[in-house]
Amino acid sequence: RKKRNATSMNTRNTMVRITASATFVVGLVSALVGLSACQREESQPVALPPPEVNVMTVAEKTIPDDEEFIGQTESFQPIEVRSQVTGIIKKVFFTEGRDVRKGDRLYRIDPVPFRASVSSAKGQVGQALARLARARAELALMETHRLHLVSVVQLYKALGGGWLQNSSA
Repeated sequence: RKKRNATSMNTRNTMVRITASATFVVGLVSALVGLSACQREESQPVALPPPEVNVMTVAEKTIPDDEEFIGQTESFQPIEVRSQVTGIIKKVFFTEGRDVRKGDRLYRIDPVPFRASVSSAKGQVGQALARLARARAELALMETHRLHLVSVVQLYKALGGGWLQNSSA
C-alpha cells in the first residue's frame, strides 16, 4: 500500500512538471510568432499646417507707476469709538472699513430726548430770571425805604411779608 501511494505521488509530480514545461514552451512559441509578425512599414510623413504666430510691434514709451496697491492691514492696537452722549442711533453715516477723518459725522442719535432736556433747561432759566427780577425789585424797594428811615415793620407790610419768610428758609 505504501508502494502504491509512493508510485502515484511520483506520477503526479511528473505530470505537473510536464504540464508546466508544456505551458512554458507554448508561451515562448506564441511570443516568437507574435514578434516575427511585426514588421515595420514605411509610412509617409503627415503634413502639418503651419503654426499660427501672433506678431506685435514694439514701441518705447513711459508707463506711469500706479500708487494704488491691494493689501490688507491690521491695527496693532484696536481702537474703540464711543459717543460722548447716550441715545438711540437713528442713522450710521460711515461704512465699516473705510477711512474716517476728524470731524466726519459717524452717527445720528435720536434728538427727541435732547430737545426735551433743552426745553426743560430753558424753563429753569426762565424761572431763575423771574426770581432774579423779583429780588432786584425787593432790593430797590428796601433801598428806597432805608433812605426814608421806614421801620422794619412797615417794610415788612409793604412787601407782603414774603422776604422775611424766604430769608429764614
